[in-house]
This record gives sequence, C-alpha cells and structure tokens, in this order.
Amino acid sequence: MSAFQAKWTRFRIIFVFCVFLLVWVGLVWQLANLQIHNRGRLVKFAEREYSTKIKLIPVRGDIYDRNGEKLAVSLKVDSVFANPLRVNNPGAAASQLAGILNLNRRALHKKLMKKAYFVWVKRQIDP
Repeated sequence: MSAFQAKWTRFRIIFVFCVFLLVWVGLVWQLANLQIHNRGRLVKFAEREYSTKIKLIPVRGDIYDRNGEKLAVSLKVDSVFANPLRVNNPGAAASQLAGILNLNRRALHKKLMKKAYFVWVKRQIDP
C-alpha cells in the first residue's frame, strides 16, 4: 500500500467517523430539544389525547327465542337525581319530591343532606 493510499484510507475513516459523530450529536440535540424545551407543549398534547371524552350512547339489543319472538326488550325509562350541594332548601325539596314520587320524606331529606355531587332520588319512574 502506498503512502497516498494509506493517507486516503485514513482520511475516509476520519471523514466517516465525523459524519456519524455529527449525526449522533444532531440526534442528541433533537432529543434534548423535545424533552427539555418543548416538554410543556408535548405534555399538554399527550394529556389532551389521553383524556379525550367520547360520548357513546349504548343501546341494548332485543333478545329473541328460537322462533323469532321477542323475549326481552329494552325500554327507555326516566330517573330522578339531584346534586345535594346545589339544593338550597333540602327540607322543602324533600317534601315536594316525596309527595310527587311516593317516597319517604325523611329518607329523601337524608339523601339531600349528603355532602356529595350526585344522589339518585328515584330510578325508573313512570312518565
């Protein structure tokens, strides 16, 4: 191998090493940029993507026997609920609702006095 070929080979090895080193430094720079400088924006984006609410309205299907006759069907019924923290006068509300819904006034008053955001007053009421 001549001196020129040895110098040329050494130059190519150093050149390839420098290219790989620059690529590696660029990747590290980009990673640091993403994880340090853009962290807040990316965390908000990830939280928004993770906690997206999708409203689904599930519908149960009917159940049929082997002859095609309906055995069970789903009926839509209403229910009454309350947010006890927003009820100003639990006693008056309990008296009015107990009379309309045929409930025990004391039990309903107890429900409306809870420190909760949601209580069922009565489920599956008649229209």
